[in-house]
Amino acid sequence: AIYAYVIPATGAYYIECKAVTGTGSYSLEALLSATTPPPALIATPDYSSITLAAGQTVTLALKGQGAGSLNLDLVNASNTILASGTAGASNFDKIATYTASSAGTHYIRVQGDPNVEYVLTAITGATIDQEPNDSFATGQNLVNGNALGAINTGNDDWYTFTVSAGDLITLTTATPADGNGEFVNNLDPLIELYTPANVLLGSDDNSFGDGRNARLSKIAPTSGTYRVRVHGAANTIGEYAMSATAADAPPRVAGLQINDGSMQRSRVTSVTLTFSELVTLPGTPSAAFQLKRQSDGSTPILTVDLSASTGTQTIAKLTFTGAATDSTSLADGRYTLTIFSASVTDVPAQQQLDGDGNGIAGDDYVVIGDPMTNKLHRIFGDNDGDGTVAAGDFIQFRLAFGGTSAIFDFDNDGAVAASDFIQFRLRFGGSI
Repeated sequence: AIYAYVIPATGAYYIECKAVTGTGSYSLEALLSATTPPPALIATPDYSSITLAAGQTVTLALKGQGAGSLNLDLVNASNTILASGTAGASNFDKIATYTASSAGTHYIRVQGDPNVEYVLTAITGATIDQEPNDSFATGQNLVNGNALGAINTGNDDWYTFTVSAGDLITLTTATPADGNGEFVNNLDPLIELYTPANVLLGSDDNSFGDGRNARLSKIAPTSGTYRVRVHGAANTIGEYAMSATAADAPPRVAGLQINDGSMQRSRVTSVTLTFSELVTLPGTPSAAFQLKRQSDGSTPILTVDLSASTGTQTIAKLTFTGAATDSTSLADGRYTLTIFSASVTDVPAQQQLDGDGNGIAGDDYVVIGDPMTNKLHRIFGDNDGDGTVAAGDFIQFRLAFGGTSAIFDFDNDGAVAASDFIQFRLRFGGSI
């Protein structure tokens, strides 16, 4: 019974029926009784159908919109229960999750007290936001790397997923609605990525193409369970969809070493590059590299030695001859090193080099020499690598004079002698 009323006096009474929204047909039953109350409404189940593929996971979430009790079940065509909803999430009354053993039509059954309005959500291939999941410790496991949720005032959502060291993790958000005839969604999503040790690996607010949603790519430094936090920038609230993927990262440069790694830049005879994985170089490996002196654009001839490579990493040692060289060392100057992405691909995916390390293949690796940062420079006599030849360098030269120091042997003849001192004196007090 929707409404019952005791008639106070004999006469004509009127029942008005009008639409809240829309148009359509309806039926109305008015029951009159002097002594017997109207019959109680018998609650009948509501059924909805959903088609699942074998192995596909569906999550059902039920939220009543008033007083009363409701039950949630997923059943087959014979009305046999496959999964039943359980309580526990503070933002839903019942949650049920089921992975289909075979393809076909499945049925969602909602039943319980009469006249209780409800909202039913069915989502496949994703996790639905279940509160409380507001901390590192209470993060929800992502289903297929996807989540659908909402941020309310003072609330954020955490999710977990497992990746291997070296995987490229990519996180993206989307904000549904805001179109014509759709509800207003003010959320400006901000995402944060945390390592298994709860260390912030990176965050993003508006890097997606629409200038509102987030996009973040990071290389996993270790294997384990990572967490992503979703919350609203500037305390905005609303709905979101979030996706987390882990894929084989494109190759990148994992390390650069000048000479043997020491600070001296008096003689620079090699640059060693360690790639993050095995890569394929051109038939002439030196074609993948360019070293250019900044002052005049001179490019030494490069020889590439790959003999130090391992079963998991390519290691390329560059040595120099020709223009802008002095006796197997680079000549004085600052240098720019470029590795051409199109000439370096990984095995077997054939992804091009990720030169800037942002997780996206196809950009060159470029190091612009500077004595204060990467120290890709040379000035003879510079023992401490600071780009100058000063008193401290002279003390070291004097100690090496007459010996066999490779650092101060300008002509590479095996001895530090008068001819080397002449070159040192020419540069004393200078810098690059």
